[in-house]
Amino acid sequence: MKKGRKKIAVGILAGCMLCTTALAYECYITPSYQSVSRGAVVSSTTETNGIVSELYALVALLDENMETIDSASRTKADPTTTSLTASVQAYDGTLKHGKMYTIVGGGYIKYMTKYGLVQQPEDIGESIREKTFTYNGRSAEPVLSDGMPEAMLDYQEERADWIFQKFEMNPDDYNYAWFYELSSYVGTDAFVTIFDTIDLPAGATSDSYFVNDAMDTVYCVFQDKDAVNYLYEFTKEDDVWQLSKVETQQDEGKYSETQQSYADYEQQLLGA
Repeated sequence: MKKGRKKIAVGILAGCMLCTTALAYECYITPSYQSVSRGAVVSSTTETNGIVSELYALVALLDENMETIDSASRTKADPTTTSLTASVQAYDGTLKHGKMYTIVGGGYIKYMTKYGLVQQPEDIGESIREKTFTYNGRSAEPVLSDGMPEAMLDYQEERADWIFQKFEMNPDDYNYAWFYELSSYVGTDAFVTIFDTIDLPAGATSDSYFVNDAMDTVYCVFQDKDAVNYLYEFTKEDDVWQLSKVETQQDEGKYSETQQSYADYEQQLLGA
């Protein structure tokens, strides 16, 4: 039976709460938004309460169908400051007035213990946060809402299952993780290695991952704007993650067009 995001999230949160009470360092993720003359800049800042050995910040901007507009990441070793920000800009025209968009922020910190050991970043605090906003151009700053509708995450998982099955793979045999949630299974270093390897183009569905129980094989799936399905396979050998293969498959049309858009999915839930 496939283990969903909801179950592991509770465990991770509980573990973080126990760890952060005993440690000197904590990690905070803050997604943000700023109107500019021709669109908007969205950012995510990773911040801590002391000088650490490494900071990592990741931001992604998703449209109303959870398709990627742009993403960026930054890593800084031995920083002299306590915060690091990753940003992307989207222009008026790409952003549609009155539409809802999602900012996803991810990040971690690392520090050296007195014994010379690197503290595992997943034990320190926040690792992912989402905020939604409705784009109104420069007429007014939008109100950012914490999190995204649970229905959007359910829609993403349903869509990812459908793409995965196109490659004759069974989602129920794997643990599902959306985007930065993969770090909860394989660790943040592995996530960065995997995410940086994937060529996720603008207009693609947000990346989703399927992890085997042994946690030594990860599949990433997404569909690009031309309705090509992608399957990336990563395997771990001797604690090193490597890309094993990439498969592609031309579909008959984009999922949101031939199967179901998020708006249709949401309407279906309301009518249920």
